[in-house]
Amino acid sequence: MSFTVNLNPDMPVEKAIQIYILDRIADFEKIASGLGDPDRDVVVESVHDLRVDCRQILSVIDAFTPWIRVGRLDPLRREIRCVNGLLGPVRDLDVLLESPELISPFRERAEHDRRYALCRLISEMSGQKLDQCLGRMRSSLAGPEAMQQIARNPITDKGRVQQQLLGPVIPEVLYRLAARITAYRTLLDPRSPTGEFAIDMEAGESKGRAIHQLRIDCKRFRYTLTMLRPLFPDQTDAALKSFKKLQDLLGEWHDLERLAQVLGGRSKLMAGEADSSLTHAVIKRQEELMASFAVVWQTTDAAWFHRLIRSLVDHLFD
Repeated sequence: MSFTVNLNPDMPVEKAIQIYILDRIADFEKIASGLGDPDRDVVVESVHDLRVDCRQILSVIDAFTPWIRVGRLDPLRREIRCVNGLLGPVRDLDVLLESPELISPFRERAEHDRRYALCRLISEMSGQKLDQCLGRMRSSLAGPEAMQQIARNPITDKGRVQQQLLGPVIPEVLYRLAARITAYRTLLDPRSPTGEFAIDMEAGESKGRAIHQLRIDCKRFRYTLTMLRPLFPDQTDAALKSFKKLQDLLGEWHDLERLAQVLGGRSKLMAGEADSSLTHAVIKRQEELMASFAVVWQTTDAAWFHRLIRSLVDHLFD
């Protein structure tokens, strides 16, 4: 899943995005062959990796939105979201089925739903349909004319086109993404040992919704770092490693929240209408995750992101 194509800080932003997305599409094509593998583990991994490819593409487009004409990439984004709609149900069920002790009362139904979702996915992501899908993805990025249409190059006072280069925009890209994450510190009090939210109830925020969105923004930051890794591999690897713990905790919490929905929803769990042992196991594990999350979140503040981004930028322009 690594991105190894060389990027140059002096290349236009749209060119870097073209190289990256086409590389992800090529990876997608290679991984899609695993969907029909008789080995279930191969299929599970393929579904996961295909979702990552899709999310990486969407995350990078989102990260560089101020410097490209995003509307020109709408056909690509629609295609990716359509594919994600097929991958999502399979992946969600795979995750739930990884907790047999919790999902045992619903395992037969979950297996049935997974077989149906997987058959639908394979029918759309194989043979001629896969070729057509990949062709539509690539069409938005084919040729120099497409790149000219995507580029958002400002006009100088002298009427000249000022090309946006990758290197100079990287600091703002990363700081913008980091700001999305640190903004949640106004909702989540890092001083609380249980990771409780300080929520303005009139704003309509909820703990689950906030954690889910924080998880998404963390992924966007990580996927953008992954794209930029060829420019500073050592520094990026260290950053991704330190960031992984936070994401792992958020990811497991989200998986348990989905499991709670399968068991009958949060309200039923709290009211004791579901199996009490399952209720206890899910809620207890989520409390443990929030306690661990609060410790990591305490140090993942604006200063942490500033040090990280500064080290990357210093290396880039050294």
